[in-house]
Amino acid sequence: MSHNAKVYQPQGAESLIVGPGGYIDLTAGAVKLAAGNLKLLAADGADSTSEDAQVTLTGAAVGDRVIAVIGHTKANTGTHVFLLPTIGTHFEATISVANKIVQKQAAGNLSANTYLFVLSPA
Repeated sequence: MSHNAKVYQPQGAESLIVGPGGYIDLTAGAVKLAAGNLKLLAADGADSTSEDAQVTLTGAAVGDRVIAVIGHTKANTGTHVFLLPTIGTHFEATISVANKIVQKQAAGNLSANTYLFVLSPA
């Protein structure tokens, strides 16, 4: 079985590369993590326009690092637009509460979206 690298390049942001052997490389040649050592967890966004919101993220543990976040609108519009929120600005960079992720007030209302979080275990 072979594996071809794929590059996901959002406009105005860093690349997310899934390379040979299933490794994730956030900035070509930088940090590499074995895919088997990652957690892939999904959650719906929340409305954090008035304050930070704790979003249920079952399986997240205190100290897990958020490596990547990829979002998609819940509505089936026939088009596929992927959202790449900023770690640290829209969502916390390190899990601070078990089974939760803090969505920052700066993110606003993300309740129309579902997100896939890539976490590196503590």
